[in-house]
Amino acid sequence: LLDQGIIARWFPAAKYEEMMKLHSEWVSFQCMSPRSWFPRGKDADLVREYFGEEVAFFFRFYGFFIYNLQLLAIPAFIVVLTQWKGFHFTESVQNTFNLVFGIAMLLWATWF
Repeated sequence: LLDQGIIARWFPAAKYEEMMKLHSEWVSFQCMSPRSWFPRGKDADLVREYFGEEVAFFFRFYGFFIYNLQLLAIPAFIVVLTQWKGFHFTESVQNTFNLVFGIAMLLWATWF
């Protein structure tokens, strides 16, 4: 990469053992399961040990945000299904689902 001019410099990991611990936790076949797709508490502790408090705070916030987006995805999926042409809902039913979803969005945005 240096010879090709893609990067100007590179620096080896300062804490190699801790980096290998992160690598063993995150780069494995266990990471392929859906349960491990989102940040967990023990991951945030490993991130804090290696990268510091600010990055760990962002990591925890990201996990919290993704979890709460999952809660919002359930009513959004229902609204999308009602508007799909394969399902034959009347316009009043679609409007009701849109209203409920709008209220769910309002509550989610207020709470979040």
